[in-house]
Amino acid sequence: MTKTALITGGGSGIGQAVAKIYSQAGFEVWLFGRNPKKLKTTANLLEGPSQIYPCDLTDLDQVEKMAQNICASNSHKGLNVLVHNAGVIKRTPFVKSTANEWQESFRVHLLGPVLLTKVLLPLLEKNSPSAITTVSSTLAQRPARETSSYSALKAAVINWTKTMAIELAEKRIRANCVCPGIVDTPIHGTLTEEQKNYLDKLQPLGRVGSPEDVARAVYFLGSSESSWSTGSILNVDGGISLV
Repeated sequence: MTKTALITGGGSGIGQAVAKIYSQAGFEVWLFGRNPKKLKTTANLLEGPSQIYPCDLTDLDQVEKMAQNICASNSHKGLNVLVHNAGVIKRTPFVKSTANEWQESFRVHLLGPVLLTKVLLPLLEKNSPSAITTVSSTLAQRPARETSSYSALKAAVINWTKTMAIELAEKRIRANCVCPGIVDTPIHGTLTEEQKNYLDKLQPLGRVGSPEDVARAVYFLGSSESSWSTGSILNVDGGISLV
């Protein structure tokens, strides 16, 4: 039977790259995100079968209903890999940050994924050994100015991942986390050549990351090649967290 992988934030950037690599590996890919047009664009780039699930992680009722629909329509398939990649960042000084900003970050990075995972657990159990991979950030370990809500919630993602690793091990469900550094994706806006050159020089390995750099790590942690890894936190950051 064809293996399945659900990827949140699958419409662009790292999520799109993750979708491509799973599709190339023969998985049926389920694309989950708030922008249907972007999800369709990704689906058209994939080599194999895919399904599109438009859903806004900030709308918890919508998340629960969509997750229930996914379970109902795919109960015969089960789920092999769940990738929590969706993210949002607003660069605001802490003293100017708003409750709405914190609520959005909380729902996109933590509460929405938590609810989605709980509802999808029967599908993951059906296809166990299965895997959950979360995408956090090196900012979770080493915050920067004007990223308070993002850094705080990405730190929570790491702790949640470790808790899942402990509690779901008996169900043969692994949980691991990837922490990217500076990656050239739409979440950062369009970088000018001057900005990119500046950021490249900050990296010990001499360049900012590509979505594919992170996608390979995400794929590894969800594959049988990492079958004895759970609760792992893997930095994929060009060495920026070391300086």
